[in-house]
Amino acid sequence: MTSTEIDFEELFDVAPNPYLVLDADLVVCHANRAYLQVTGRSREELAGRYILEAFPGAPRAARDFGASLQRVLNSREPDVVAPRRFGIPVEGRPGEVEERWWCRMSSPVLGTDGAVKWIIARADDVTELMHSPVIREITPPLSNEATGIAAQVYARSHDLEQLN
Repeated sequence: MTSTEIDFEELFDVAPNPYLVLDADLVVCHANRAYLQVTGRSREELAGRYILEAFPGAPRAARDFGASLQRVLNSREPDVVAPRRFGIPVEGRPGEVEERWWCRMSSPVLGTDGAVKWIIARADDVTELMHSPVIREITPPLSNEATGIAAQVYARSHDLEQLN
């Protein structure tokens, strides 16, 4: 089977992990179904918007995510943001926000010239972990990057439990 026979957009859209695609100007180009589901947003609300304007409301989380995306652009390497609190709108209750904790990882997609063409951003909901007594035991000695990786491992293990 050749890559021309594979519908990559379809595969991306049904991927079980929440992904967002940004261009090099940090404008949202696409969000898969899992991303839309966990964030409570629609494609129309996100597509074509600068990422930090698409998710207003949590200055520290936005600042950290923006800095992470800038590191991806500068280094052309993946970057991880440790868990940050960022609420999402409650469906059916305008103006009400539910507290969620997110761990983000962003990976560059390079063009033929070596410049960042796209950024694939993954958002893992680690709210359950952040409310767990275990996090208070392991977090203080860990760096922000290690805490982010621990949260991602937790999120992946939680996904695996759900699938099993």
